Amino acid sequence: KLSQVAGVAGEGADRTYLVTLCEGKRHQVKCMVNAVSGGANRVVALHRSRVGGLVLDEAALPAGAWRLLTEEEVRRLDGAPTAAEERRG
Repeated sequence: KLSQVAGVAGEGADRTYLVTLCEGKRHQVKCMVNAVSGGANRVVALHRSRVGGLVLDEAALPAGAWRLLTEEEVRRLDGAPTAAEERRG
């Protein structure tokens, strides 16, 4: 599936990349960074900001904490129409 990687900040070994994956495989991000940097950079940290249509909000849920998903979030992850989509018809 289509993936995208773009350098967004920094220079050389301190370069920061924004990576968008449609479906991640084992070590795919490391391989992509290695490919675009010519082996000059390595992955130091990863941050997941979204899973499917579910945005992960660190301000609302700090690292290590958890909560149950709402019915709407479960529907979104399952690919079922959300309540708003059903109202639009």
